[in-house]
Amino acid sequence: GGQRFVRRRDLDSAGEPAIRDVRNYKAIRTERWLYVEYRGGQRELYDLVNDPNQLQSLHRDPELRSVRAQLARKLHRLARCAGASCRTLH
Repeated sequence: GGQRFVRRRDLDSAGEPAIRDVRNYKAIRTERWLYVEYRGGQRELYDLVNDPNQLQSLHRDPELRSVRAQLARKLHRLARCAGASCRTLH
C-alpha cells in the first residue's frame, strides 16, 4: 500500500490549530544509532554520537550496510514481539 498519514494538531501555530500530516514509521535507537523505516519505504540512519541533531542521514553509506541490516533485523523482531518476549531480544 501507499503511505499512510496520521492527523496531528500543530500546537505551535497561531489562532486555530493547523492540521498537518505525519508519516507513520517504526524506529529503533541505540546508544550510537537511530534507524527509521517509514511506511512508504524511505529509510534513515543517524549516528547520534557524531550527529546528535540528526541532520545527516547515513542510510546510503555503503560502509554502514551491516549496521543498517543489524538494526533492521532488531527492529522487525521488536515489531513482532509481545509482552515479556520483548525483553529477551538483544
